[in-house]
Amino acid sequence: MKKHWQEPRAFCREYEKAAKCIGEAVASPSRAQYYRWINREFKGMPHPHNCRVLEAMFPEWTAEQLFQSEADESFEPDVGVSGDFAGSEKRDHVRDVEIFLDVTEEDSKSVAAHIRAASGIFFMAHTGYGFMVNQYQWPVRDAVANGCRLRVVVSDPDGQVMRQPELKRRLCPSVRQEGEVQDVLSTCARLREYAAEYGAAENVQAKVYAGVPTMNIVMVDGWLRVIPYMPMLDAGECPVFEYHFDPEGPSPLLRKFLASMERVWADARLTNLEEIFPQSNNS
Repeated sequence: MKKHWQEPRAFCREYEKAAKCIGEAVASPSRAQYYRWINREFKGMPHPHNCRVLEAMFPEWTAEQLFQSEADESFEPDVGVSGDFAGSEKRDHVRDVEIFLDVTEEDSKSVAAHIRAASGIFFMAHTGYGFMVNQYQWPVRDAVANGCRLRVVVSDPDGQVMRQPELKRRLCPSVRQEGEVQDVLSTCARLREYAAEYGAAENVQAKVYAGVPTMNIVMVDGWLRVIPYMPMLDAGECPVFEYHFDPEGPSPLLRKFLASMERVWADARLTNLEEIFPQSNNS
């Protein structure tokens, strides 16, 4: 790998260029995936579409040569690895975690690419306005058009929390939290109407939760993005944690976390999206 591609973002830019050149509509690798690739820390080979893009980036090597398990004198990728990711066995259990203290436009594009390619999206937040309305409404729409199942959980706009002005003020800086939730539910209703055009209206569901979700969570297949809440801070002002996992075999701790997410979903109240956006009945 060329020296000026050592930094993950530079690598991802070249990856996206190569993907576009060969007509592959794939998301660029995350930081964690990038470091697994250059350190050959995985089982088997990457997905075929990843291999095709990488072979376009490095035409002098096949994908098998790029990911051979043992070092070979004829292939020594010139990529530096920082101490945070190099060989300590004590760090193995956290190598799939990425932490963002400042989310850039490039990071947001990567999130959008994950969403567009999703087969399932689970999103949970207090109001969820930033994610569902401001930032990723159109990538979610594209995913829904491709048959993605969308589940959204937000705070109940008519619940006890919203009736406590001081609690609301301390929880979130927004002055229109109930309105933001209603905007998110309206967005879900429009997405449901859009999915109905493809005979998949039931793929879009939204629920309201009596409590307050203590973090902003989006799960896209085997990719989990978590933003813990701090009092008086918007989710956009908090650190972001991303984790890649095998949906078929998550770790014991992650399995508990995913089960808790499902309990929140089960305990939340289903919203009739047709009542929010009744014109969907007239299509």
